[in-house]
Amino acid sequence: MGFEMMAAGVAYHLCFLLLVTQVKGSNFDVKAYGAKANGMTDDTKAINSAWKDACAAKEASTVVIAKGNYMVGPLKFEGPCTAPVTVKVQGTLKATADPKRLRDDWVAFRNVEGLTVSGGGIFDGQGAIAWIKTWPASPSGVASNVNFEDIIMKNVSNPILIDQEYCPYNNCLAKVPSRVKISDVRFEGIRGTSATQVAVKIVCSRGLPCQNVSVEDINLVYNGKEGSSTSLCANVKPQVSGKVFPATCTPSA
Repeated sequence: MGFEMMAAGVAYHLCFLLLVTQVKGSNFDVKAYGAKANGMTDDTKAINSAWKDACAAKEASTVVIAKGNYMVGPLKFEGPCTAPVTVKVQGTLKATADPKRLRDDWVAFRNVEGLTVSGGGIFDGQGAIAWIKTWPASPSGVASNVNFEDIIMKNVSNPILIDQEYCPYNNCLAKVPSRVKISDVRFEGIRGTSATQVAVKIVCSRGLPCQNVSVEDINLVYNGKEGSSTSLCANVKPQVSGKVFPATCTPSA
């Protein structure tokens, strides 16, 4: 009798532990996958592995990147996923300085529906080598349902930027418009300082103009000798609301 009661107690305890494990299973902490977050060890594999498991989870899940410095090469957040996924970045993701590892994208989100990126962390590309691009004459693609919200900019060049005519050094077919369709993009609550006079640049493809772009409650200041901050827009008619500075995509902009 005593043994049966003890066994029942053990069974209950195991059941409780299993329940707790299932509840916590919706969080995938990259440190549990081996991330060191010391700024020197390559944490790419750990973060990619955490994403893979979160993407396969049957319930809404979160990839947790806690405070710390994570040195990472290419990160591939690829779907489709079984359920919505949040990537909670509280630390700093720093691009590797090895250019051979960044021939494609540094951080890429592809084929993911129901994605949220939050946490107030930092993506440090360490310069132009890691700039995540869409080129003229690019292959066909889609970028949609993207939100940039509540971000503080500190001396950032073109803090709000969509540039589908990006063609440095004339190393692309600039006469052929980008074939990437951009839609449902929201910029809200972005404030701070711009390193360039053009603080807002939304230049979309003339072949596939941007659709459903919204700009709300923006305050970006430029303190250079050229004057106050300005905006530059093409092939887009954004929805503008709230207090927006500089004036965006208007005849006076």
